[in-house]
Amino acid sequence: MSESEFDSFRSQPGKLAIVDFHAHWCGPCRKLGPILDQIAAEHHGTVLIGKVNVDQNRQLAAREGVRGIPDVRIFRDGREVDRFVGLPTEGEVRQRIDMHAKGLVPPAQTTNADGEPATPQPVISPASKDWLPPGMQRR
Repeated sequence: MSESEFDSFRSQPGKLAIVDFHAHWCGPCRKLGPILDQIAAEHHGTVLIGKVNVDQNRQLAAREGVRGIPDVRIFRDGREVDRFVGLPTEGEVRQRIDMHAKGLVPPAQTTNADGEPATPQPVISPASKDWLPPGMQRR
């Protein structure tokens, strides 16, 4: 995630946005990443994970005051609600995320008669040949 994407990512309404400041050479970071991804997948779209490589985004890391990695920030509706540095246990990470994700509603997913996800209907469809706005008449 780049510096320009950071502000919009953390401000997503109705979602828990988790930003993981990490580096590829960091052992604890490599252990924490899959844990965060798994927990986010279990929350069905209400928890989003963004990853910031501190080696590639030094200015963003400095602006956010990152002093050690992994540094994880948890945002809800654009406001930071929690953070931790280091590698806590999976249970501790899960407990923190579950606590802040409480009350978030997953996006509605419709299914067809076979129980498979339904194909979304287009938002815009072509108008019929005979369509006229209300109150209009053909001459």
